[in-house]
Amino acid sequence: MSYNDRKSGEFIVNSGVPQGSHLGPTLFLLFINDIVDKLGNEVFISIFADDLKIASAINTPEDTQKIQNAISKLESWCNENDLHLNLDKCSVMSVSNRQERNIIKVDYRYGHSDRPFKRVTEQKIWV
Repeated sequence: MSYNDRKSGEFIVNSGVPQGSHLGPTLFLLFINDIVDKLGNEVFISIFADDLKIASAINTPEDTQKIQNAISKLESWCNENDLHLNLDKCSVMSVSNRQERNIIKVDYRYGHSDRPFKRVTEQKIWV
């Protein structure tokens, strides 16, 4: 490619996007853009860069299935797109004005994992 009579060097990209490139974030967002449709509208979905949050009101034990269904759909999308989660960075957090003993908690799982997502009491937010 040339600009102002100067040529850039040629390099081969075998897969993905070069780290730190200007187009990288845009290309990544284009790549994952269909994930929101895949997860459906039973849950709230928030995406910022490569971070995804899934949320839903949990008022009954049956409501917890909405989250697990979304996690299962996410796993399916990941398998279809060969983009896998780092399960060590995944977590679950309950936010409520109820007393701790009255919060409905279940162990959410990704795929056939024998261990549930870790439960946390705080989470970084995007500013």
